[in-house]
Amino acid sequence: MVLNSWEKAKEANPDTPIIMISGHGTIETAVEAVKKGAYDYISKPPDLNRLLITIRNAMDKTSLVAEAKVLKAPGEQGPGNGGLFPHRSRRSRRRSKR
Repeated sequence: MVLNSWEKAKEANPDTPIIMISGHGTIETAVEAVKKGAYDYISKPPDLNRLLITIRNAMDKTSLVAEAKVLKAPGEQGPGNGGLFPHRSRRSRRRSKR
């Protein structure tokens, strides 16, 4: 079954959005695919505008997820503040908000 191959691909690289395109799928197949993490499900023949928009949105999501991981990663940027104020603790940030 196609979903088995898709699941293996998702395991290998979980951050890659997968768009399922099928001419033999049913609503149940589409729901199952999305529940298992598919970005979208498009039936054949695909509407090219919808396909292009879906691909663009999936690429944008991938970029945003990667950017969020970088911003959340601890390191030289300082914990949790994106490197804006690496020398400030949470307590001093709370005081400055008052």
